[in-house]
Amino acid sequence: MKYFFLVLVLIAAVIAALLYLPVDNGRPLLSPDTVKAWVEPVDAESAPMEAPEMYRWQDSQGRWQYGSYPPAGVQAEPLAKKQVKTLSSDRVRSDSLKTYDSQPDSQ
Repeated sequence: MKYFFLVLVLIAAVIAALLYLPVDNGRPLLSPDTVKAWVEPVDAESAPMEAPEMYRWQDSQGRWQYGSYPPAGVQAEPLAKKQVKTLSSDRVRSDSLKTYDSQPDSQ
């Protein structure tokens, strides 16, 4: 029984560390908003997917880097979001699809 409580305390400590200890970019790995998004159910029909905001910047060697969070002290420019167009399979008309014979052409 004492090991059960020890495991619970260790799990709580790991979760607290993920929520509060900063990593390379100065932010923790988990945020309350991220956890809330994982826990709350999302209705796929009513809520469109929102693309995360992306940035680009040049590193010290002049190479372009991309990410959700630019590092501190770097001149980063936001990237423009493009509209994603999708087509569901039930809207494809069968007469618009090409059909091919399974038999090879005889010559």
